[in-house]
Amino acid sequence: MVKSLRCGDQVVGLALHSSESLAAVGLITGELELWKYDDQEDRCKGKSVVHSESCRVVKFSEDGSKLYSGSADRSINVMDLEGKVLWKHSDAHSSAVNCLASIEESSSLLLSGDEMGEIKLWDARQKSAALSSLQEQTDYISDMVYTSAKKTLLVTSGDGSLGVFDLKKGMTKLASKQISGARDDDYLSMQIVKNGSKVVIGTQDGILNFYNWGEWGDLVDRFPGHPSSIESMLKVDESTVCTGSMDGMIRIVNIFPHKLLGVIGDHTDFPIERLAWTHDRRAIASSSHDSKVRFWDASCLVEDEDEDEDEEDEESDGSETSEEKPKKKRKGELDPAQEKRKAKIEHKEMSSASAKNRDFFSDI
Repeated sequence: MVKSLRCGDQVVGLALHSSESLAAVGLITGELELWKYDDQEDRCKGKSVVHSESCRVVKFSEDGSKLYSGSADRSINVMDLEGKVLWKHSDAHSSAVNCLASIEESSSLLLSGDEMGEIKLWDARQKSAALSSLQEQTDYISDMVYTSAKKTLLVTSGDGSLGVFDLKKGMTKLASKQISGARDDDYLSMQIVKNGSKVVIGTQDGILNFYNWGEWGDLVDRFPGHPSSIESMLKVDESTVCTGSMDGMIRIVNIFPHKLLGVIGDHTDFPIERLAWTHDRRAIASSSHDSKVRFWDASCLVEDEDEDEDEEDEESDGSETSEEKPKKKRKGELDPAQEKRKAKIEHKEMSSASAKNRDFFSDI
C-alpha cells in the first residue's frame, strides 16, 4: 500500500476516484494535481493552474469522468481527467467557495457553498448565472451532503445550524425546508447514518451532535468524546464513522451506542482537514497542513464487513442449527461484531506503536 503522496505545496482539497487509483489534490497555490497511486508506484499524472487563489475543494463527478473544483478566488471549475477545462464560472460566488456537492441523478448539476453562507445550484451545460441560490445561514458553509433517495441537500454552517433544502421544479430550484436552531458551536462536518434515519455532525468543541431525520428542531443525542474540533468525517458503515480532528488523530467511532473504538492514523500536531476512501476501501487517505496526502491501512474495517456478509450467507443457508437465543444487549453495550472490530483496531494501534518504537531504537 502506498504510504503518502508528496505534492507541490500545501494540500487544501482532496478527492479520490470511486473506481480507479486516482487522487485529485487542490493546493494552496490554486493548482490542481491528479495523482496515480498503487502498491508499486505513485506519480503525478498532471498539474493544472485552475485558480488564482487556493483550491479549497475538489470533487470527482458521480460517473468519475470530470473533476469539479472551487476556490478562494470565488470561482468554480469543471475539467476532464486530461486537464481540459469544460466549464468555468470566474465569479460564481461573492466570497470564497468552501464546498461542492454533485447530484447523482444528473452529471451536469452541481451544488456549491461559500464563506458567507450562500448556496447555489448550477448547470454546467449553461454559461449563465446559477439556476438557484439561497442564503439562509449566517456564517461559512462547512459541509454539504446531497441524498438522492430523498432529493434533499443538508448543509452545515459555522453559525451552528443545519440547513435542510429540497430540489424543486425538475431539480432546477433550491427550496429551504428547515433550518435548525443555531447553536453556540460551529458545525464543521457531517454524515447521514442508520440507513438515512439519523444525521451526525462534528462540531468545533469536539462533540458529535445527532438529529433524527425530519426532526430538525432539536438534537436527539450528543457524544462529547473528542478532545478538540472534528474537522472532517467519513462514513464507514451505517453504525460507524471515521473522524479527523484538530489534534491530528483519525478515530473510528461507533454510534448508537457511542464508543471510541480506536485510532487508525495520526498526523501528530497537524489538524486533519480531509478524509477519503480509496476505491477498494482498503485504505483511508487524509490531508493536513502540509504537502502530503497520507494513506492509512483500513483493512480491519473492511474485513468486518466481509465477515458479516459471510455470516449472513450462512444463516440464510440454514447452516445455523443452534436454538440458543442471543443474549440481550445492555444499553450502551457493543454487540459482538462491534466488540470484534474494536479489538482489531486496538491490535492495529499496538502493532503501529511497536513499529514506531523499533524504528526509533534502530536509529540510535
